[in-house]
Amino acid sequence: MDSSLNRRFITKSSISNFETKLPQDNFIRVHKSFTSTTIELEYMEIPISRTYKNSVMNALNYNKDL
Repeated sequence: MDSSLNRRFITKSSISNFETKLPQDNFIRVHKSFTSTTIELEYMEIPISRTYKNSVMNALNYNKDL
């Protein structure tokens, strides 16, 4: 896997502001302090909060009842 996928970014901007600058087809908010690529969601164990569970499942085309 490309090492750029494992990088962390530190910024003074809010995650919401940063999220608006990312391509929406490739990134999704999974937690109040965590945004991930959809590629990572397929291959890595990533914390997903209850708040974002449905949107993550929809992005991955999973059944909402999972």
